[in-house]
Amino acid sequence: MDSKCFVENLRKNYKNQSETTTKIQCSTITGDDDDDDDRGKHRWASCIDDYNLLDLIGSGSFGRVFRSYCKSNGQECAIKCISKQNSRMNLDKILSEVYIHIRLCHPNILQLFTVLEDSKAVYLIMEICHGGSLSKLISERKHQNSIYPILPYELISSLLLQICDALDYLHRNSIVHRDINLNNILLTQPYHHHSEQSNLVHIKLADFGLAIDQKQMRHGHRSSTKDDDELFVSTICGTPGFISPEIWNQQKFISYKSDIFSLGSIIYACIAGHTPKGDIILDSFPPMAADLITRLLEHDPEKRLQIQQIKQHIFLAGRINTKRLHPIEKQTNTLQMSIDCDGNVMMHFRNDNLTINVCHNGLLVDISHHQSMDLKKHHHEYNFYELPEKYWKHFLYVTKFINLVRSKTRKIIINCGDWLNKTNNRFDNSDSKKFINKCILMNDGHFEVNVYDGILNENSTYQLDEISKSLDHDLKQNVNKLYELYSTTMKLEQTLEIQSKKLGIDLFPITIGIDSKLFETSSSRLSENNSFLTSKILRSIPVNGIGHAIQFTNGSIKVNFDDGSDLCMDRDNRIFYLHDGILDRYHKDDKLPDFIVDKLTQLPQVIERLKIS
Repeated sequence: MDSKCFVENLRKNYKNQSETTTKIQCSTITGDDDDDDDRGKHRWASCIDDYNLLDLIGSGSFGRVFRSYCKSNGQECAIKCISKQNSRMNLDKILSEVYIHIRLCHPNILQLFTVLEDSKAVYLIMEICHGGSLSKLISERKHQNSIYPILPYELISSLLLQICDALDYLHRNSIVHRDINLNNILLTQPYHHHSEQSNLVHIKLADFGLAIDQKQMRHGHRSSTKDDDELFVSTICGTPGFISPEIWNQQKFISYKSDIFSLGSIIYACIAGHTPKGDIILDSFPPMAADLITRLLEHDPEKRLQIQQIKQHIFLAGRINTKRLHPIEKQTNTLQMSIDCDGNVMMHFRNDNLTINVCHNGLLVDISHHQSMDLKKHHHEYNFYELPEKYWKHFLYVTKFINLVRSKTRKIIINCGDWLNKTNNRFDNSDSKKFINKCILMNDGHFEVNVYDGILNENSTYQLDEISKSLDHDLKQNVNKLYELYSTTMKLEQTLEIQSKKLGIDLFPITIGIDSKLFETSSSRLSENNSFLTSKILRSIPVNGIGHAIQFTNGSIKVNFDDGSDLCMDRDNRIFYLHDGILDRYHKDDKLPDFIVDKLTQLPQVIERLKIS
């Protein structure tokens, strides 16, 4: 192949793409900058001589992969070197791989930055992962421990959810990977076994050498002929142990369901340490894992689970963790739910006379119930993963309850103050008195934005994606700055999580910045006839899991809760509750809202701590 032939053929394929897609693809191939795209943040050199090839980190039939360094932008990367001495057919396959891979942009898919070539080879400049493959991790763990499971179940769940997110992205874009296996799942950083580290393990799906773009093949946009395409699709391909029955049987049309089959083998290998072979016996597997694997390894593709069904399966979605959740109690006509001070969860199903108690880390589950004809209480304790199937539907109600509480629990609170004021926080319309008051990262990962309307004197809360889709110009004009703040907040969260592990101290929830307007208005409101503010402070102590407590010399008590709200009770049992700039007042004979009652239930613990301080 002549010099530049490979890249020129790649560019020709782009001419059949939509205008938007072509712009993204061509800017990557040519090395043009694009400030709106992550790939444009670091300009990659357009000549292979501008890269230092360091260590060999992998090799295969198509080439070798080196850990490398780009001289022009100072970034580390991986470079896959493919010799042009290979047959034309192999280079066509690489062309197909690059054609698909370079268009992809997802946090769980290995990034292909650009493609270079000279007279001897083609070079794929890719993101580098320092943690090795999932295959390597399983091999290391199997050597250390041959008892099931080879990897912790919590880690398996985290890995599988990330793979599902990557596959969902691919399948929505009509791409079938066809080679999901342990070697093609890479860890961004080395994994060190720790009971609370599973959520910090980040993976990337790699190697699109066997992937097919069904939409482009249907429209004949690939560079190969139609006969070549059909041969390419119907040929047996993939890694033994992960190949779906339809690929083994060389069916003409392969759907995304073949990738779903491979997920079953991934789970099996993570537990057993090897891929399934022959007749699969799952008697030694926990019921949840066995059920999920069985549903994924269905011979009939139409009977396999959808991606969303996988993510909602109890093996992935069921196990709870109440870390950082405050005590709470709720009741409905059919349910009684609570989280105690130690993070243990109770849910009572009135209609079924069934009670589920779960420990704070979700691993131990206690089931108790009354038989209809017998008042005697029956009691059983299970490991979560060994929970019998007859209780799964009940347990998912517990999961929904915890997820709801987590979605209402603040993790990082950012009072925007002057920072966004200086960057057009106040809306351009001079008649508008709206401004962004604060941004909040919730414990479930959602990013909320609080907007104060000075005309209506009220606060409104929006999800970040709601603002980006809103038709309100006042809201949308700040969306880019908010996304920048969101990105910074997520990086801060990761850093604080790591430091929390090192220090052994939970650094969340954390509040950043001072909202001067809220401070001024709240101070003026609270100072009206509230004698406890003019009294001297007798004691001021932190109360773990609640917030900060202050006792005044006149007997009044004030609690600054971790969620950002303040509750004050004076010696006449009057209650003052401040939240998001709104002050509510209650007398002892008033009917109190549930959220106030929830706060008051924590006062005995606060008072006890004040007494012993």
